[in-house]
Amino acid sequence: MSDDLLDLAAAVCNGTITAEQHARLEQLLSADPAARQRYFDYLYLHLALGQTHAAGRVPKARLPRRWIAFAAAASLLFGAAVYVATRGPAPVAVLDQSAAARFYGAGARLSVGDPLDPAKDSA
Repeated sequence: MSDDLLDLAAAVCNGTITAEQHARLEQLLSADPAARQRYFDYLYLHLALGQTHAAGRVPKARLPRRWIAFAAAASLLFGAAVYVATRGPAPVAVLDQSAAARFYGAGARLSVGDPLDPAKDSA
């Protein structure tokens, strides 16, 4: 499409065409059938774009579901690994009652609810 024809077609679509430009457009279109076809193609494209925009049918960028599922699975595995890594070892036993018992060699007093660790000399 020649630059002159493109400028004139844009002026028509924008509603800013002057009488001189309109006369020049008529001259170009009456002299060349290929120019007429290009002009109508331009108008059709302008109309189609305007209708698409007016209807609000702007395509949304979407991630494929496969990537979303992969990201969710990876997050779940990462969370489970962090949980397992930061969770301390389970106690062998928990002191339930003391009944005024005395523990020797423990180094610190044991209270009800304290975990009993076999690595420490508690008895």
